[in-house]
Amino acid sequence: MKVLLPAPAPVRLSAAEARRLAAAPLREAPNAAEALARMGTVQIDTISVVERAHHHILWTRVPGYRAGGLETLQHPERRALEYWSHAAAYLPMADYRHCLPRMKHYRDTRAEAFASQKKLMVQIRRRIRAEGPLRSSDFEAPEGHRAGGWWEWKPAKAALERMFHAGELLISRREGFQKRFDLAERVLDSGVDSRTPTALEHGRYLALQAVDAAGLASFSEMTHLRAHARDAVRAGLAALLEEGALTPVAMEGLKGLRYARPAGIELAASAAPGRPAAARVRILSPFDPVVILRRRLKEVFGFDYTLECYVPGPKRKYGYFSLPLLWESEDGSAAVSATGTPTPAFLGRLDAKAHRDDGVLRVECLHLEPAFGAGGRARSVSGATAAVRAKALPVKINAALERELQAFAAFNGCRLS
Repeated sequence: MKVLLPAPAPVRLSAAEARRLAAAPLREAPNAAEALARMGTVQIDTISVVERAHHHILWTRVPGYRAGGLETLQHPERRALEYWSHAAAYLPMADYRHCLPRMKHYRDTRAEAFASQKKLMVQIRRRIRAEGPLRSSDFEAPEGHRAGGWWEWKPAKAALERMFHAGELLISRREGFQKRFDLAERVLDSGVDSRTPTALEHGRYLALQAVDAAGLASFSEMTHLRAHARDAVRAGLAALLEEGALTPVAMEGLKGLRYARPAGIELAASAAPGRPAAARVRILSPFDPVVILRRRLKEVFGFDYTLECYVPGPKRKYGYFSLPLLWESEDGSAAVSATGTPTPAFLGRLDAKAHRDDGVLRVECLHLEPAFGAGGRARSVSGATAAVRAKALPVKINAALERELQAFAAFNGCRLS
C-alpha cells in the first residue's frame, strides 16, 4: 500500500524568497569536506573545456579551493566515496550505506549480464586481490575481440563497471582521470556504517539530500532518475512532513508544491534592504545542483538554460560549454536597477575555454538575459575583456563580474584573455 502524503498548509513564497531559498546552497563552506557533506553529492563530469564540474562546483562554495581537493578526500583520507547518485558522483563516505539499496537493485535487475561474465569476473576478482587496485587499461581485450564503436567496451571494462555498480568493487582513487578499482572491503574503513537502511530511512535520506543540495525540491525532483526508490521517498517525505523537518512551499505564480527545511524558509524570508552582504556574480558549472534540473531552474528563476555541448554545432546559440552567471545583490532582496527583476537572478551565460598550454582563459562571448540587456532585449558581447570594458552591465554588476572572471581564470590556472 502506498503511503499518502499529509497535506499541511504550504508556506507561500514570493519570487524573490523562492530564489533566495534556491540559491542558499551556494553559501560559503570552510572546506571541501564540509561542502560535500552539505550537498550530499557532487556530480563528476569528463568535460574539461574549463576545470571539470566536480572541482568547479566546490570552487563555487569553498574559498581558495583548487583542483585535487576531492581526490585527496577520496584517497588517502577516505572521506569521499565515488558512486552513483542521479549520475556518477562523489558522496560523503559516511553516506555509504545509502548506496546499498541501489547496489542491490542493480544486481537484481542484471542477473543475466552477470551470469554471462561469471568466469571473467572471477579472473578480475583474483587479479585485483593479488595485485591491488587496477585500471581498465590493465586488462587486455581477448584475442579476436573487435570493438564496434566507442560505446562498445572491451569485456573486462564492462565487467569492472558492472562489479562497481553492484558494489563488489569500489574506486580506490583516480590517476589523471583513470579509475583504479579495488575490492570494496579494502576501500571501506572499518568504521564505515555498512548496515542496509530500511526503506523509510533511505527515503528520508534521499528527500533531505535533494532539499539540501538545491534549497527546495519537489517529490519528482527527489526521485529524478531514481524510479526504484519512489515508494521509499514517498514514505520518507511523509514522515519528514509529519515531524516538521520539512515544510511544503508554494511559489508565487506557480502550481505544485516543493519542500524545504523550515530554517531555510525563515532565512529566505528575513532578507531586507540594507542587510549587509557582498554583491557578487557567480560563474556556475552546468552540473551544479542549483542548476542541474532545468525545469526547476526555469520555474524558479525564469532562466531557460540548455547545455549545448550536446547540441549539433550549427544549432548552438550560446556556445559549446556556456556557463550560467548568477547575480546576487548586496541586500539579497532588492530589485535589479530599472528591471524589476528580483535577485538572485541569472544575468546571462559565459562561453569560455581554458587554453592551458598558453595559460589563458578565453571568453568568446558574454550573453546577457533581456532584464540585463539594452532596452529589455537579450544582448551579446564578444570577449571577456571587451564585455567588462564596454560596461555592458550596470557599474556594480560589471565590477562584480570582473572580479569573478579574474578569480575563475586563476582557478583554471590561467590569466584572463
